[in-house]
Amino acid sequence: MRQNLGQVLLLTVIVLIFFWQTIVKGLLPIPADALVGLYHPFRDYFAGTNPNGVAYKNFILTDPVLQQYPWKQLVISQWKNILGTILKGYSLKDRPFDNLYSFGGYAASSLENIQAGVFYPLNIVFFIVRNFSVAWTVFIILQPILSSIFMYLWLKNNRLSKISSLFGGIVWAFSSFNLVWLEWGNIGHVGLWLPLALLSVDKITKAKTWKWHLLLQFSMVSSLFAGHWQISLYLLAAVAIYVIVVKRLSLVATRLSLNKLLMFFVHCFLFITLTSIQWFPSLKFTLSSNRDVEQQDALNREGFFIRPRQLAQLISPDFFGNPATLNYRGVWNYAEQIIYIGIIPFLLAIVSVFTTGQSSRRTMTAQGLKYFGLILVIGGLIFSVKNPISEIPYRLNIPMWSDLQPTRLSYLITFGLAILAALGLQSLINKPKLMIKKTVWVCGLSGLLLLSLLIISSKFDFSDKMVSQRNLIFSIGNLMVFGISVSSFFLLKIRNSKSIFLFSVFCFLFSILDLFRFGWKFTPFSPGEYLYPVTPAIKYLQNNMRENDRYMTVDRRILPPNANIIYKLRSIEGYDPIYSKDYASLITAMEGDGSETEPVSFGRIVRPKNYRSPISEKLDVRYVLSLSDISDPNLTKVFQEGETRVYEVVSNIIASD
Repeated sequence: MRQNLGQVLLLTVIVLIFFWQTIVKGLLPIPADALVGLYHPFRDYFAGTNPNGVAYKNFILTDPVLQQYPWKQLVISQWKNILGTILKGYSLKDRPFDNLYSFGGYAASSLENIQAGVFYPLNIVFFIVRNFSVAWTVFIILQPILSSIFMYLWLKNNRLSKISSLFGGIVWAFSSFNLVWLEWGNIGHVGLWLPLALLSVDKITKAKTWKWHLLLQFSMVSSLFAGHWQISLYLLAAVAIYVIVVKRLSLVATRLSLNKLLMFFVHCFLFITLTSIQWFPSLKFTLSSNRDVEQQDALNREGFFIRPRQLAQLISPDFFGNPATLNYRGVWNYAEQIIYIGIIPFLLAIVSVFTTGQSSRRTMTAQGLKYFGLILVIGGLIFSVKNPISEIPYRLNIPMWSDLQPTRLSYLITFGLAILAALGLQSLINKPKLMIKKTVWVCGLSGLLLLSLLIISSKFDFSDKMVSQRNLIFSIGNLMVFGISVSSFFLLKIRNSKSIFLFSVFCFLFSILDLFRFGWKFTPFSPGEYLYPVTPAIKYLQNNMRENDRYMTVDRRILPPNANIIYKLRSIEGYDPIYSKDYASLITAMEGDGSETEPVSFGRIVRPKNYRSPISEKLDVRYVLSLSDISDPNLTKVFQEGETRVYEVVSNIIASD
């Protein structure tokens, strides 16, 4: 590690440049602008300075501020309460991780909600940095820093040059998967441990030292504890493929002995045992949740698979527009459909596929990495893109698999492409004469592909055509710059090491600009005052709600579910992909005539509106929030902030006629 210190510092500096708005302007990497721009009473609170509402960058990015941020703040506060109680010598309450603020008290506890990341080791950041929003910022920035460093170290250990390893690290850290899920926090932290786990596997197969066994186990355990079991499952699958297929069958490394294979099975056993404290309560809650109802008819759900036409985004990420510019015309959801690693990295990834190795140790190592990258890319595409094969597990209702969102396989696809891109650059460095010819051919074929997309876009309606063709200009420009550069080297017969190094640096810097442009366009940075301000209406509820009181809203534009966790206000509403089936049944009855017994799908967001149901009284609803006047003898208006009205229940609610 010491000999790589300079490269580690370089990667850190590059990542910090991406977050320049945080460093220079003090903006937070969280979509708080969408919170105050979309919902009341925040819109009312800022109406004086923003009468038309606060402008927000990306309307599809609300989950980070409505799920991950409140859940993380809740679990950190719970840990601090637990530690404080222990230090004072008091006894702990029975369920210290309960979430009493959502779903009328039926919410998954922080222990049952895997996305809260109760046991994630890097939660230490929130104890070192006392200000939570600042700690969250550090937590977010750590993702690309660690992703790039771990990828660099793994590629460098596999005999790639420093520049190729740095290239692979940056391409992976700022690939579409890591960028579009950046502000979720948990998803990126789950995925970043893969190259470190692979590095540990490499070391274990070559050296008899326990530290790499410990590091492998730490990487896998940390991945699951970070808080997204699907990505963690993909990480484990990638490690298994690397161990069983690449390391066992290829000639890359020292041949694995039976004892070493058995050691990996021991690692699997240890992983299951060590993480049982997290997966067991999560699995138990999931089995009793409304998940099976929510997942019904998944095959016909828009955006459940990556549509084949969306693969145009591999070379032109905004061919169908971008939600940040309000012109996205592709399949919902952009974040689920996009696969992009940059124009130059993608071209180099294709070039690497046509690289043939010779009988040297370095080239055989590269061949092993190429096989691994291809397995991840091809396998990921087969099961994530809508086709008869990818539908089989869902038609057969295979346990566990049928609960997976196949678009998330973009994690393995982009990781595999990043490996191939690094190998492509390495091939150009090692065999410039041969590889430059292949690169010219790849550029030519890519040009024909872009020309085809240009022709296809001409068939769109006028507005969609203008969006696609405008965004194609940037992709065509990138291809032309790269193609001209490669052609110049070929025609001028430039072969010396200095020129090859300069060309590598050009690929590196140009790719950074391309990926940063892609990331900055999509990713919002928000002023600190937008992050959960205490408005007068919220302050009123905080001052007047008793311990067991709850509120509900009758308009989806008011105080979204989970936002109340920040303010320690209890609600009968909730937002979680996994929530209690018993509560779903209760709310189904509340919203109907009371006779329904089978829960319906609420689309992960439970927001009942029937305040006249007797069930609302059983759920201790004391306040009803509305954006319009309510004429009801059982309610009296007690507070108003802008358009937000707060009504108090003044008598027993009876079922409506």
